Amino acid sequence: MKGKKRIKFVLLTRPDIFDKLNLQNQSARASDNSVVLNWDTTYKHHRQSDLFKLADRFLGRQSGCDFKEGAAWDHYVSKDVLHASVREAGDEVNRSFIEFLRVSWFRPRDIIRSLHICQSQDSCEEYVTREGFERSFKWFSDYLYGEVKDFSRFYFSDDTFDLIERFFSEIQRLDIITYENYMDAHTRFIDKIKSGPSNSSLDPKVEDPDEFLQILYSSNIICWRAENEFGSVDDYWAFRERSATQLDPKVGLYQKYAVHYGLRRALRLTSKIVTGVKD
Repeated sequence: MKGKKRIKFVLLTRPDIFDKLNLQNQSARASDNSVVLNWDTTYKHHRQSDLFKLADRFLGRQSGCDFKEGAAWDHYVSKDVLHASVREAGDEVNRSFIEFLRVSWFRPRDIIRSLHICQSQDSCEEYVTREGFERSFKWFSDYLYGEVKDFSRFYFSDDTFDLIERFFSEIQRLDIITYENYMDAHTRFIDKIKSGPSNSSLDPKVEDPDEFLQILYSSNIICWRAENEFGSVDDYWAFRERSATQLDPKVGLYQKYAVHYGLRRALRLTSKIVTGVKD
């Protein structure tokens, strides 16, 4: 044979699934044989992030024009997209990207999908406006909820997943959820399911309150919150805590919790929910 051709097979798997394989030296295997794509950023420094630059280049290349860095975003997305309550007086910088971060898990496909949703609105045919962004919120929320459903299929069936929305109907008037609030809501939720026709869909993972809380956290429906040494509150999201050495971050028990801003419409939450990821 003239030269040998080699085929390399690469297994692609989700971090949380890989974590449950219980391999020997699992942490070392993940660290030595993986590449972590970190798109993390903060509201304050978002315009210097790779995620913003990717979205900016995406808009620029779609237009076919030659824009300087940041100019395509400023041209096609109005700075008024950023809600007035978040805008700082006298700030002339276009910080509308923050609104797209709030309805995402800091992934490129979330941002691109959100832009496509906005562009489908009549008021955003040429530019993304605040009106078009607000009209798009339902579709943002449905997209994120669909992503959660895909994620959760590893844990339970579609029938069981449908119970999640019913669970949140027990806590829909709470802004910040304490552990006690959660346990009370979970107890009411389980009692209703067991006494109704959906009892057959009840999975042990859902019935166990702490295991169910972990699933809500791992799927980025909720974050847990804790006061730091400086007296302010930090939000811990699984998608930000996950790394090669921490494949499946654990939720903090006996803490306070908040629902992702972008999911509140899909979960039919009517009260004011925590406004997304904090710096």
